[in-house]
Formats: sequence, structure tokens, C-alpha cells
Amino acid sequence: MRKSLIVMGTLLLALLGGWYHYQHHHFNPNTYINQVDVSDLTTESALKKLEKVKINNQLYVDNQLIYQGKKLNTGVTPSDSGYLKQLLKKQASFFPNHKIKKFYVPAMQKNFERNQKLEQCLTAYLKSENHKRIRPVNAYATYTDGQVKIIKEKKGDAYDIAKMLQTLKRRENQGTIKVKSQYLQPTTSKSKAVQKQAQFLKTLLAQKATYKVQGKTYDIKAKDVITSASYQTGKLSLDTNNLTGKIMQINHSQATFGKEYLFKTSHGTKIRVKNSTYGWKLAPAKATHRILTALIKHRRASLDAQKDLYGTGFYSTGTGYKHLSNHGLGTTYAEVSLTKQHAWFYKAGHLVASVSVVTGNVAEHSETPKGVYYVGYKQAPTTLRGRHTNGTPYASPVKYWAPFTVDGCGFHDASWRHDWSPKAYLTNGSNGCVNIHPEQMSTIYHALEPGEPVVIY
Repeated sequence: MRKSLIVMGTLLLALLGGWYHYQHHHFNPNTYINQVDVSDLTTESALKKLEKVKINNQLYVDNQLIYQGKKLNTGVTPSDSGYLKQLLKKQASFFPNHKIKKFYVPAMQKNFERNQKLEQCLTAYLKSENHKRIRPVNAYATYTDGQVKIIKEKKGDAYDIAKMLQTLKRRENQGTIKVKSQYLQPTTSKSKAVQKQAQFLKTLLAQKATYKVQGKTYDIKAKDVITSASYQTGKLSLDTNNLTGKIMQINHSQATFGKEYLFKTSHGTKIRVKNSTYGWKLAPAKATHRILTALIKHRRASLDAQKDLYGTGFYSTGTGYKHLSNHGLGTTYAEVSLTKQHAWFYKAGHLVASVSVVTGNVAEHSETPKGVYYVGYKQAPTTLRGRHTNGTPYASPVKYWAPFTVDGCGFHDASWRHDWSPKAYLTNGSNGCVNIHPEQMSTIYHALEPGEPVVIY
């Protein structure tokens, strides 16, 4: 009896040992490597099978096949023997484990051409599908009717292409790749970002700035000049029509560009003149931008409008901003009477020169233009070049030159002129300039200043 028990025990141990040996040298049922069934195979047999077999080359989005290519090698080579042994050891168990187990042996060399094709295919498919789908709308902060509110988010069903491409890249060694749908998610109303945006609008609307235009100061309150606002996906949008309107009001009351007014001439009469290139006005876009920037940055700023000026002619930033008297002309200016053929030059309110002149030829339609201009620059000496009304060119050397229009009208000496009579301008005038006796031009030239107004009537 005892002998029988010993024999039976020995046989049982042998069976158990053999079973243990089998289980630790064969893969469990339902074991897959690189999508190939290696159930009950040794590592040697599994390696041979993996080297030989071809696997599908497919790409799915959920259950939708979107790419089918030529079958592929598994990518497993004899050098992967050690890796297979590690997998065998990892899944080994004393009792058979029928649970499905999927392992992947990373390829030694990536199939860049295939991977690129799969990425292009997935991207094109998802973009095409997204044309039919609805993108989510992020929650955002808004200001209307005097209140800051948060508009709730709206969900959509558009694919999140970036995340799905990441899934594809993680599985690029697989033959059949399945990518699950992932959808773009909106920023919610409870997110810190949206709450921060709402607080930003509240803070913004409490801001104010002072805006100085010449000697007058304007208090600009954000809540008065911003009628509505939204802060969405990091982009701030403001309705600033009220602020633009405020700038236009200031221009109407203070700006001198294009202004028409009564001018008292040197011979005592009052005439109506209009600023042509002389003068300044606030550039609405520039002024609005500066004021809003100060409000947005939460600075209780004091801004000087001098940085926001606009003008034409030689200077794009205007002229005469610092002159408050005499309709913005100040006390230093030049005055030209076309009918009297006379010019007066004032400096700091004092008459420094009163001279006879010859202006543009009336008969040839080269009249000196009427209006209020300004001296662009001074040059001494120089040669004036251009064409007569008949088309012939001229080159006239002068000792002193002070233009007041960009197309070439200005003050200069005229050594070639012999006819200085008061009627000379009617048939024998200049090409548009104001001709001055050479012996008088030096004093006038040195009295003139760039930016000085020139009143011609």
C-alpha cells in the first residue's frame, strides 16, 4: 500500500512538473503578438510564425474602415527572441489563462512611409467629416446692458483631430489600427479661464483715464465709452463707438485742420480763410487705441493728445497744436495778399518784414494757391527744377528757398526777374511761387520757421 502511494506521488509530481514546464515554455491560450495568434506556441515556434506571417494593413475610426493597404510583415525578426522570452515569462501561469492577451513587439525600424500615409489619411477623413459636424462653442464673458455676464458653453460633435492623431502615433506599429472617436470639448462656464475673463471685464469697466488736449482735460470713464464687450478664447472685443464719437466731438470743438474762420489782415479788414494743409486734428483710430490700451492695462493714466495728432502736407502729425491764439495761427506767421501783391512776416507778434512780391501767373493758370499752408523746411542755396506750363523744363538757382506746398510753391529770391510791378502776376507771374526781391529775402528767410503758417488770400 505504502509503495503504491509512493509511486502515485512520484507520478503526480512528474505530471505537475511536466505541466509546469509546459506552461512556462508555451504561451497561454488567446495570446496575440503583433495581432498574430501564438496560443500554445513556444517562443521558437512563435518567432518563426511571426517572421513568416503577413498581417492586415488597415485603419479604422471606430468601426469605419478608412484605409486598406497591402499586407505587412509583423516587423518581428530573430533579434526579438529575447523580447519574446520576456513576454512568455510575463504571461506564464500554472493554470491555463484563457483571457485575451495582446502584446506588441516594437519594430526596430519604423515604416515612415506607411506612418505618413496613415496620418494623411486620418487627417483628411476627420477634416472632411468635421465639415458636416458642429464645433463646440466655448463659454465666454460678455458685457451688455450695463452687466457682465457669462454665456454658457455649447457642446458639439466635431472630432478632436490632434488627440486622434496622437492615438494613431501610439499604435503605428500595429497592422490593424483602431482609433476611437474623440471630440472637441468646449471651455466651460465654471473654468478658471472664463471666470478670470469675467473679472477682467468688471475691472476694466471700473477704469478711467484723463485725456489732455491742449489746455483742456477730459475724464474718460471706461463704462461711458465702452457700450458692449466680449472676452472669448483669449480675444477681447470692444464696441468703442462712443469713444470714437468722443474723439470726434473734441475735434469739432478744438481741432484746426480744415477749419474756416475770420482772419484780420494786415490792412485791417476781416476775411474768411480756410486751413488747407495747416492745422491738426486727432486721428480717431490712434487716439482710441491709446486710450483703450491705458484702460485695458488698468492704468489710471494721464494721456497727452499730442501723440495722436494727424495732419497733411509735409508733416503727417499736424501743425500748430501748441498755438491757442489767433484761431490756432499764433503770433508767428506769414501773410500774402494776391490782389495787393504784398507779403507781411510776423514773428512773436512783431512785424519783421513788409515787402512787395510777385505771385503765380494768372494768364497761364499758375496762380499761387489760396488758403492757409505752412513752411515745410528751409534750404539755402538750392536750384529749383520743374516745368513751365508749356512743358519746357527750367532750373533756377536761388540763394534762399522755403516751400509751403508739397508740390513746389514757396518763398524764394528771384534774381532773374525784372518786372516787379503790382500787375506783373497777371501775365508775367511765377510758376506758383512767391517771388521776393533778392536784397529782402535774407531777412525773411532767417525769420521764417518750419511749421510756420502761411495765410494766402
